[in-house]
Amino acid sequence: MLEPPLRRHVRRLLAQAFVLLTLLWPCLSHGQTEPVAAGDEPAEYRAAIAIAAFEYKVVGNFVEARAQFLKAHELYPNAHSLRGLGMTELAMHHYKEAVSYLEQALGERVKPLEGETRDATASLLERAYSQVARIHLKAEPANTIVVVDDESVPAYAQGTLVLALGAHVLEFSAAERKTQIWSMNVLGGEQQTLNIALQKPPALDLTLQKDLPEIDQSRRWYKSPWLWGVLGVAFVGTAVGLGLGLRERHTTEVQYSGGSTDVVLAGPR
Repeated sequence: MLEPPLRRHVRRLLAQAFVLLTLLWPCLSHGQTEPVAAGDEPAEYRAAIAIAAFEYKVVGNFVEARAQFLKAHELYPNAHSLRGLGMTELAMHHYKEAVSYLEQALGERVKPLEGETRDATASLLERAYSQVARIHLKAEPANTIVVVDDESVPAYAQGTLVLALGAHVLEFSAAERKTQIWSMNVLGGEQQTLNIALQKPPALDLTLQKDLPEIDQSRRWYKSPWLWGVLGVAFVGTAVGLGLGLRERHTTEVQYSGGSTDVVLAGPR
């Protein structure tokens, strides 16, 4: 058995040979010495597609195949690169991502899928559908924000939610509307329609304020007889208290005759 470093080296050589054969195949099959024009496809795109196909079909390294398909799609977006991404996601059991890529591949107009390739892609999409649930949304208002398991859903995907199997929490919100939270447990291949109508919060009840008696603005506070009566009592009480506190004590000495001793006794009267 080959050691891991040697195995990687052999795989790299095989990939390079596969790429070279892919690039030269049009020349060999048509007996030409110059490559056949490939339209707008960059050479780097064709090399990435070739490596991705080799990693997917020969090696079975789906992670590397996806990386190469993604590189190719960034260089030249088209239906075939989307199909390759969908195939690798499906092989890795990433069913939500597979549905997204395969649906886009069938709708893409650049290098569109035709014939058997299109039929095979549709079959792959049906297989992916069987492993997810599709929730068709009808939300009011139209600008409703959808959050699934604390992750915002892009606006273009809000028509139909693709959910993995299991339990999910859906939150629907909009400006000046009451938020709704739904919990659901979905099964593979399930489809259902969800009607969401976010209600406006109730308006404040102002009837109590209307029933309050109106205040007579003609009677000012300083014209109230009760106010002046209270102030008068307070004034009188204060004056009496001060008078009692400041009153001086007056004493009178009365002298009594002491008789022949000439002693005079004095005491307060």
